[in-house]
Amino acid sequence: MEDLYKFTHSEYITTIFKTHNEYDGCEDGMFNENDKYLHKVLQKDIYSVKNPMWTFDKYLYSEEDFVENYANPLTSVRIYRPTVVVTKDDKKVAIKFFEYGRTRLRGTKYFRVSTSVNYITFNYLTHSLYSGFIINYHKKRKFRKKVKRNCFYDDSINRMSSMISAMIKNVLEKTPELLINNTVVNDVITHFIDSIPNTEKYKTYTPPEVLFKLYLDGHKIKTTPNWNVFMNIYPQPKKKDYVKHKLKFMDTFMSIHDLRGDKIKRVLHIVNNIRGIDFLRFTLDFFGYDFILSQDDKFIQEVIESNLYVNGGMMSYDKDFTKKEKNNSFEVFKQVLRGEVDINTYYDHFMMFNRLRQFEPVKWTSTDYDSFTNEHMDLTEKISFYTKGTLERIYNEEFVNRVQEPLNIDGTIYYPMLLRTSDEYNMESFIQSNCVKGYVDKPSAVIISLREGGQDSKVRATIEFNISENLNVENEVKLKRTQTLGRFNKSLGDEWKKPLMMLDLKVGKLILDKLFDLPKVILSIGYKEFKSDSHFVENHYSGYDGYVNNPNRHLSWVDSRINNRPSRIMNDALPLINNDLNF
Repeated sequence: MEDLYKFTHSEYITTIFKTHNEYDGCEDGMFNENDKYLHKVLQKDIYSVKNPMWTFDKYLYSEEDFVENYANPLTSVRIYRPTVVVTKDDKKVAIKFFEYGRTRLRGTKYFRVSTSVNYITFNYLTHSLYSGFIINYHKKRKFRKKVKRNCFYDDSINRMSSMISAMIKNVLEKTPELLINNTVVNDVITHFIDSIPNTEKYKTYTPPEVLFKLYLDGHKIKTTPNWNVFMNIYPQPKKKDYVKHKLKFMDTFMSIHDLRGDKIKRVLHIVNNIRGIDFLRFTLDFFGYDFILSQDDKFIQEVIESNLYVNGGMMSYDKDFTKKEKNNSFEVFKQVLRGEVDINTYYDHFMMFNRLRQFEPVKWTSTDYDSFTNEHMDLTEKISFYTKGTLERIYNEEFVNRVQEPLNIDGTIYYPMLLRTSDEYNMESFIQSNCVKGYVDKPSAVIISLREGGQDSKVRATIEFNISENLNVENEVKLKRTQTLGRFNKSLGDEWKKPLMMLDLKVGKLILDKLFDLPKVILSIGYKEFKSDSHFVENHYSGYDGYVNNPNRHLSWVDSRINNRPSRIMNDALPLINNDLNF
């Protein structure tokens, strides 16, 4: 066996500890009784004669320091030696990544040894790829190993590159002159691929594609022009599958993925990726094979190339849908593919129908974005009626009017909209595809939707201001911006910095002018209503001797029923008590 390439480097770490510990006792007056008790318990649990306390001093990284302190009980010593080799013999080429570690902890005499090897081997006589690992190969019995054959879906060569790259960064970070312009990863992969016979005709392919193509050509499998897009899909055909289908790649692939039909085969020959192959099967099952095959090729290609996930629970939602409803839902499904409707919102729509039909008849009538939006809001309101209810947050009216005054930023008008009702929260969550609808009952969260160009603009930022006490001024609160996100909870670009700064200044000015009062809330649930103020209450955390107050208090609704509403559908609404509608 010949070594075509080899890299090895030893990393030494010597940890020096002090010969003494500082006294950390509890003097009278330093701590209260709760802290003293906690200190004693922690000391007893953490430190003992068998497990004494060690005070860290410094790290040393040279081989000389490692050798000098090899047997010093006041130190911990460790050597880590990675080795990467590319080897070749008369039938295979391999990459082997060895890792050797030897460690002794302070206060002990014995060393712990760890070894591992990760490898990739290509047998150019049988045209087969092997990948695997052996953990603790220095032991005769207590070791683990695994090997896979022709598993191209796991992208083993890129995983090996990532492991080597991480190792290089780790072991050479103490020697920056070696890290600069380091080419170990590239050298390893280049030697590996170039040493396999007949790879010179695959120069335009990536290393994973080269290995996959060698396997296909070596076994005389009849491929398609876009064969490389099928490389990482799971499961992949085995040799016996190809033989069963007369070595035809596409027929074999469709068979193991339970696909059929000339139209799907035709589309699979032209797709650029198959990220949505599972989603295609879901679509075929959910809407019906014949119905989907009646669509044009472009639609099927969009499904196959989509990056959408499958909700398995959906299969039970369509059993009570009429043919007309199914067709309507399909029209909205097309907008999901185009990215106009979020997939989670689409799934939620089905879920709400499934839940509401326990209580009243509802039908899917929407077919486009606007009608779907209105229908979704209507369903959400109905769900709230039977579950957690709808809420309206009450703010100082002058604060509302002032905060919603438009901002003119370099000629562009921005409209701050203070969200107050469940409907407004739900619509913001629908348009932004975020979870802000769950913040309507959070007392301390003030949500402002900052919209560019118009009050109904979909170009917007969802902003959370948090209400807290001003500990420096009695009976005064603070509003601090804690979250600022765009659609799909993505970060905003630099163009939003100035509008956000101006909004911060406006909110700060309104606080100084004492125009902000703690919010109130009206909860409508079933056919009843509840009204509540908000107030600051103590935080608590559990100590060893029970609950201990935390000086940082949080905002809560005065009526505990607002804070503790059920999340499931109720047959009976919350009971109404006397004077519920009075503050």
